[in-house]
Amino acid sequence: MAIEIEDYVKHRNAQLAYLVSLDVKHATEIYTGAVNNYNRFITDVGKDPGYPPPPVPLGPTLSAPDPSTGLVRIIENSAPVCDPLPVLPVPDLSTAPSNVPLIGKRIWPGAPYFQSLQQDSVPGGTRVNGISADGVRGVFEKIANPISGGGGGVGGSGSVHGVYLLVG
Repeated sequence: MAIEIEDYVKHRNAQLAYLVSLDVKHATEIYTGAVNNYNRFITDVGKDPGYPPPPVPLGPTLSAPDPSTGLVRIIENSAPVCDPLPVLPVPDLSTAPSNVPLIGKRIWPGAPYFQSLQQDSVPGGTRVNGISADGVRGVFEKIANPISGGGGGVGGSGSVHGVYLLVG
């Protein structure tokens, strides 16, 4: 009888350890995806995403075996699921000079539209010779976003929101 109980305890503890490992693996995958999305926003858009980087989630661990039964139990949210992943620094564009185009990457592959990066202060309708963040050279026309501040699209931080159209 004692052997059956021992086997039960070992089997149950192994099951709980397996469940905890699956939970930690799943939380780690979600966290990794969130950090990758955060970093990709900074890389692709070139500005502050507007929210802090994702924190490392807490996951379950197993308790020490109970001295009287030998059984372990799951302790929820007790330890980080992994080490923190590196996040990219947010670019500091607050010192950008006025009327200097800050042309980002193409909005979608093959399209003639490019991002207007944060703190870009070129007024709408202006044509400039420039190089985009992904290396495209040419003449770009600024198209200001009228929703972000009237006809000129001037935001409260001195930036002019909108996009650049490759015209030559």
